[in-house]
Amino acid sequence: MLLKLRKIATVLSLCLIFSCGDKPSVDDAKKALNDVFGEIGKVKDVEKLNGWFEDNNNRYVMEVKYKIELDKEAKKELKSASRNVFAALMVQPILRICSKNGKLSDTCEGKAKLVFRKTEKGWTIINNKSQYVE
Repeated sequence: MLLKLRKIATVLSLCLIFSCGDKPSVDDAKKALNDVFGEIGKVKDVEKLNGWFEDNNNRYVMEVKYKIELDKEAKKELKSASRNVFAALMVQPILRICSKNGKLSDTCEGKAKLVFRKTEKGWTIINNKSQYVE
């Protein structure tokens, strides 16, 4: 019995030292989304839908659902951009998640697939690999 407890204690100690099960948190995802959408509004209600490790546990993919509460100024700019064909192409992904029945909403709902890379300083988002989808 004592030997079994020592083995368990050893495994737990190793997990603490080497961060077994270490993965990005929902707060990490919220920060990443705020980095992308922070200029147009406040990201809230981030919910993890799924997650998995890739690349020998050095990369973690997290699928999340989120809401963005649009700033009034950003909403005006999005309305203006939607009337210009070239500007509408630039903001089309945001318009897609923020429009309901052809009308721009105050709150946008979307889903994203975020890719994090494990570094010496913790998990870092790989923005150019992330997909912000409806």
